[in-house]
Amino acid sequence: MLERLRVENFALIEEVELELSPGLNLLTGETGAGKSLLIDAVGLLIGGRSTQEALRSGANKARIEGFFTLDFEKEGKLCADLAELGVEVEEDGSLLLSREIAKSGKNVCRINGRTVPLALFREVGGRLIDLQGQHEQQSLMNPRKHGQLLDRLSGQEGESKLATVAETYKKLQSLEQELARLQRSERERIQRLDMLKFQIKEIGEVHLMVNEDEALEQERKKLQNMEKLIYSSNEAYDALYGEKGQGVLELLDKARLALDDVTAYDSRLQELSKVLEETYYQAEDVAERLRDYREDLEYQPGRLDEVQERLSKIDRLKHKYGATIEEILTYNEAIIKELDDLERCDETIEALEKERQQWLEQYYKEAALLTEVRHQKAKELEEALQKELSFLGMARASLEVQFRQREGPSPLGMEEIEFLFAPNVGEPAKALARIASGGELGRILLAFKTILARYEGIPSLIFDEIDAGIGGQALQAVAQKMAQVAEDVQIICVTHAPQLAAYADNHFLIRKDVTADRTVTNIKALSEEERIAELTRMLGGDKASEATVQHAQEMYCSSRRS
Repeated sequence: MLERLRVENFALIEEVELELSPGLNLLTGETGAGKSLLIDAVGLLIGGRSTQEALRSGANKARIEGFFTLDFEKEGKLCADLAELGVEVEEDGSLLLSREIAKSGKNVCRINGRTVPLALFREVGGRLIDLQGQHEQQSLMNPRKHGQLLDRLSGQEGESKLATVAETYKKLQSLEQELARLQRSERERIQRLDMLKFQIKEIGEVHLMVNEDEALEQERKKLQNMEKLIYSSNEAYDALYGEKGQGVLELLDKARLALDDVTAYDSRLQELSKVLEETYYQAEDVAERLRDYREDLEYQPGRLDEVQERLSKIDRLKHKYGATIEEILTYNEAIIKELDDLERCDETIEALEKERQQWLEQYYKEAALLTEVRHQKAKELEEALQKELSFLGMARASLEVQFRQREGPSPLGMEEIEFLFAPNVGEPAKALARIASGGELGRILLAFKTILARYEGIPSLIFDEIDAGIGGQALQAVAQKMAQVAEDVQIICVTHAPQLAAYADNHFLIRKDVTADRTVTNIKALSEEERIAELTRMLGGDKASEATVQHAQEMYCSSRRS
């Protein structure tokens, strides 16, 4: 359950902390005091969408923190599910979720102090809390949501079968897309064949080799500067050998011999003589290599034109098929394969059609198993709902699950699911969205949540004004049902109804105060005396009569005896 909720710098909330208890936790207060802000904060704590408007004015970041405690014996499956997600509950059963929302829009989500992705944060939060906002009744009015509600009741068996159906459907879609690609019109296929053949021929005629363009660029540069290369290499060679003993080699040799004659007189000259000798042999090696280079330099009339023409052909292919020779060759391989596929199109289509039929048969088998589970759960749901609705003052109403066959396969199975509602005996059931009133929808939603709480094992349920539009005996029944459910599951509820507030195990008053010209939302846990005072306000406003006070006391005492 959610044991402690801490909210900082969120909308009108500067800093509040709630110590929650098992059972029924009620939040009341004047309209506009900020009761729903806490529900919104919890929504963020379980991965809801955040906006910059969530930040309190002047704050750099908002922070929401929830401290949960889980019972390993009672909630062992939940702990195991969390472990599969990579989230380990502490040895004492504690789990800490926190979320920071910065002014920049950046979100930081943490579980037990470890930063986690929002997707994982949302997955974990959804296992810990089921939150019903003021607009969740709209989900009952959307037939597309009805199938999801039924599948939630199917448990692991239903989830597994639905996942299998979705995976098989995905494979079917992939095959159908491939078939559609191949089953182009004959005219388009012929046009494509002609174009592919032309491109393959155009690329093939050039006989590309990897890195050939780089070598040709070097050769072109050499050919364009041939005269300069010949002149400069001759100049360098002549400087080394020279004429009439004036070349560098001759002079180096003279210098070396001159030192050799006197090294016996001064050992320091031996090192210099050695350096001269090494320099001489290096220069001699350079001269020999220059000679070979000069001999290799050969002016080839027309070769430059050949190189430039070759580079032009390569550049034309680059312009059309890829920025590099490697890309062109890769493209060529791809279109050769496509050409082969197109030329063998009939054979390929026949094979794919056969494979598609096999997967379609597999899909229908798997979808039939899913349908079987759904029909079984639908019957259980109808019976369970009848029982819950009867308790909630709707004994004459009934809700049935309608299955309509889809026109073709879908990732959700072969049927569309819609809830039909009959408010009175003898009336035909009609679409829930069209005939149920707001008060009826609220009670139906509570009935669903009651059933789901048993099936899913979510430790905490949160309701935001689920009593809206409900009054009289029906509201009393809702209050009793909430108290009954809260014996097994923690409930946190925002309400304007004193009948419901009277049943609270833990009652909080939300009020809006002005401090230092700033409006803040504050929260206070109420004592027994304060609870009766709040019930009095809820019954009769600020100027309550003695009768109203007595009524509040009786309501409170009566709820304690129930």
